[in-house]
Amino acid sequence: MKRFRELAAKAPPLGRLGDPLDTGGLAVFLASNLSSYVTGHGVFSDGGVVHTTARPPVGLDMMPAALAHVAGLAER
Repeated sequence: MKRFRELAAKAPPLGRLGDPLDTGGLAVFLASNLSSYVTGHGVFSDGGVVHTTARPPVGLDMMPAALAHVAGLAER
């Protein structure tokens, strides 16, 4: 697990893993009046990882197969 954390910490452009204060700060902002003009927008709190890859988030590439499976079940 230690090795995984060391490798994972290198992934974000900020060079570190996030901590509860990183996510908590975003939550406090979104719950405050400072975000009153923010509507219907996804906010990433990932240290910039989303901007370093053209690949979809993990699992999203399997969505067509999952939808086809569900559609097949509905036809039964």
